[in-house]
Amino acid sequence: MSEAIFCFDTASVRFAIYPPGGVGAARVIVEIGEDPLRDHFGATGGGESLLEAYQSHSDEIGEKAMTRYLAAPHKPVFLTSADFDWIDQVEEILHLAQTTALQATGEERQSREPAHA
Repeated sequence: MSEAIFCFDTASVRFAIYPPGGVGAARVIVEIGEDPLRDHFGATGGGESLLEAYQSHSDEIGEKAMTRYLAAPHKPVFLTSADFDWIDQVEEILHLAQTTALQATGEERQSREPAHA
């Protein structure tokens, strides 16, 4: 499990990532804001809830942090809701695709059934 702390002054969770050898620093401190932890990862309370949300999703959050760091190794990484909005969009698209597939399957079955007089 990744080590992390809640920072009251910035309303964020601070944690470390470890970039692969030769890319910038050996250890990079990253922050994820309160909003994405609430909006995307289910935090509902104070600092403990934010930490729990981070810890429950640390792999996904860490991957996003690493991607952001590797794209710009000399800039600080502070993750916001915008970094995770695509997750909601993908879930919406998958739901729409499933609904459309179910509707198409139902229509196909209806077209194959003989008409009752």
